[in-house]
Amino acid sequence: MRLQNAVELLNIPISYEFHNALFDAYYTSEILKKIHNLSILPKIYDPSYVKTRPRKRKRVIDIERLLQQFEKMYAREITEEEKEMIILAYKMGKTNQFIK
Repeated sequence: MRLQNAVELLNIPISYEFHNALFDAYYTSEILKKIHNLSILPKIYDPSYVKTRPRKRKRVIDIERLLQQFEKMYAREITEEEKEMIILAYKMGKTNQFIK
């Protein structure tokens, strides 16, 4: 947004020309006076501050219950080969490599 547009939108009287360092500084100060809000509090910048993220709790799947659920769904005992495929598919899904 141009300085002149901000001055006009905030109904600040135009007394001086624009694109002059002194007058532009004057208009900028008038704009800041209009938009100043006491509820905005300054924060002290600390360049050494590093925000730490809380560690995500590691999720562990109960493989036995997962396999029991498959046996229940298919109403039969699943083979060792099927168990291996189910576990592999689960591990591959955790990598998110197949998400579109």
